[in-house]
Amino acid sequence: MLSGGQWTIATYLTQSGLRPGDKVATVTIGNNIRCTWAYAADLHIVADIGNDAFKPESQPRDFNAFWTDSAIQQEVLRLFREQGAVAVVVPTADTPPIPGLWQPIPNTNAWVLRL
Repeated sequence: MLSGGQWTIATYLTQSGLRPGDKVATVTIGNNIRCTWAYAADLHIVADIGNDAFKPESQPRDFNAFWTDSAIQQEVLRLFREQGAVAVVVPTADTPPIPGLWQPIPNTNAWVLRL
């Protein structure tokens, strides 16, 4: 069974226009094992940033760089687009991203960006 946050993310993504089979990318700190939202929405994760098993201490720094540095973010988004992603989902983030196109997913601390 889906927890509230996972279900809320899945529901929001499908209601916002993503269709079954759409390709998405994710950005997380650590392991993205909690991606039930993608399965519930029938989305295909084609790219993911988050699990640096060799240097876990660098994960928060790397995530923060993506989240706050527009040049880094644009390069990563370009790579995601090359993989066919039509959206990027950040399932959990305590701070808001660079102002702009990122949309908060209501009642969660998740964000989505349509590419």
